[in-house]
Amino acid sequence: MRLVVLVVLFVAMGWGVTVSASWQGSFSGVSVSLLYVADVDVVSSKSGVWWPGEEVEVYYIAKNGRLDIAISIPQNIPLVGGRHYSWSFELRPGEVRSYDVSIGGLATLRLYGKVDLRAVTQAAGAEPATVTVFVPSRAKFKVYGTATFTTTFYAVPTVGAEIRAFGLSYRLFERQLGEAKMTPSVTFTVSSYFLYVAVLGAVVAASLAAVYIYRRRPKQLQQSSGGAYLILPNNLAVPLTGDALLSRSWVASIFPNAPWLNYISETHAVIRRRPDGWYIEDLGSQYGTYVNGRDIRGAGEVKLNPGDVISLGGVFTLVFRV
Repeated sequence: MRLVVLVVLFVAMGWGVTVSASWQGSFSGVSVSLLYVADVDVVSSKSGVWWPGEEVEVYYIAKNGRLDIAISIPQNIPLVGGRHYSWSFELRPGEVRSYDVSIGGLATLRLYGKVDLRAVTQAAGAEPATVTVFVPSRAKFKVYGTATFTTTFYAVPTVGAEIRAFGLSYRLFERQLGEAKMTPSVTFTVSSYFLYVAVLGAVVAASLAAVYIYRRRPKQLQQSSGGAYLILPNNLAVPLTGDALLSRSWVASIFPNAPWLNYISETHAVIRRRPDGWYIEDLGSQYGTYVNGRDIRGAGEVKLNPGDVISLGGVFTLVFRV
């Protein structure tokens, strides 16, 4: 019975929620109305902790987003005066998208937008008490008892419109709108189990971990000597000897019980060796590949420099070293 309890208490927890916010305003005489809706996941690495100060990681992952825009243009604007337009297109947090409309075959009205999504988590019974990150990202907390986490998302859109005709362009407006609170919030609880059996289990786990680290130490030192290599979250150094596929299967072979494996694609990214150095390319992953926080989806091969931080899906972090 206790073994079953152990399995249940250490399982990861995840919540999917659809959040939304709206804005209205007038810029250079153009009336603008926006609605942004995003599907986000909040994933906790643990549902319970055994001892005070145990670390819990919370992952913030954006799955989908949609931006609805409606504009009304005043009469004094050439070609498009007095017209009303509305668009709806997919837009993940941090992406920039544009939409073109032909005006009588003479001109093109281009509308573009970007939305940055911020997650603010208030933690009662854990430290730090407040954490703010941009999505996608993760945060670490130390839990000192039963802790309650409440995450609220905030969106900051930037929108603009311009007219292109006869080789010229005229910008109607470009404006960053004020930050808006998105609803609903996400609240979850991480329980504490300060029992004798939990303490005993922690001692056994620490002993096994020490044996594992001791056995892996010579191999780790050998792997990290010379050449290019990747530093994993467990500080293991993996050498790069040629093209390396970064995939869900590869990550699962190292962290088989990670709660965020579904956010890493089976063929997520690849690292290739070129005559002038090492390059990384996203292979059309669903949740993106980030180099020093920059999403490189669609960017082709991006050159890696020593110390660059690589993130798969915003949840699995590697450091490139030479």
